[in-house]
Amino acid sequence: MKKAFTKSYAKQFIKDLLNSDVKDLSQLKWFYNGAKKPILDKQVLIKLLKENPDFNSKKIIDLFSEYSNTIGKGKFTTKLKLEEFLIRNDDWFNDIFKKIEL
Repeated sequence: MKKAFTKSYAKQFIKDLLNSDVKDLSQLKWFYNGAKKPILDKQVLIKLLKENPDFNSKKIIDLFSEYSNTIGKGKFTTKLKLEEFLIRNDDWFNDIFKKIEL
C-alpha cells in the first residue's frame, strides 16, 4: 500500500484551495485509484497542511468556514478553529478525497 499524502500533495491541495476560481469546497474533488489501495489518512494530511505557512490564508479559513456552516456546524474565523474543524469533522475529507476503481 502506498501513502497518498506527501508534502507535495499537501502543497498542491493548498494551491487548489487558493486558486481564484475556487469559490466553494464542493468544487474540489481528488480521485485515487482504489485498486492501488492508497492510504488516505486524514490525520497525515492535516499535519502536512499545518506545516505549510500558506495554509494560514484567510481564503482557506473562509472556504472551510462556509463549508462548516453549510453542514450545520457554524462559521469560524481563526486558524485554531479551522484546525479543530478539520480534526473533528470527516465530511470535508470524504467529500473531497475519493477512491475509485479504475
